[in-house]
Amino acid sequence: MSDFWANAKAKAAKVAEQAKSSSLQTKLLAEKKMLERKIRVQKEEFGKEVYESMATENSDLTKQIFLKHKEIIDDLSRKIVQKDKDISDLKLKANDQPTSSKGTAI
Repeated sequence: MSDFWANAKAKAAKVAEQAKSSSLQTKLLAEKKMLERKIRVQKEEFGKEVYESMATENSDLTKQIFLKHKEIIDDLSRKIVQKDKDISDLKLKANDQPTSSKGTAI
């Protein structure tokens, strides 16, 4: 009977870990989408700002605007790459979970 409870506790812990991993993946995907949206907004703002500077043929201001937005977009892109890595790590960890002695996932 104690084997039954030990096995049940182990299975419950495994299910809880899988649920935690799944919720973390979902959270990371949502954060990634938010970062992608921020990049899109930055590009839209860049377009508005650079249009004005190009209309006045101010190449120095155009370059400053580009560098400002490039820095922000590059930073957001690095964060997206990190989110992708974190998601992949979680998926690998979930796939590395041990299986039961019958060869099926617990």
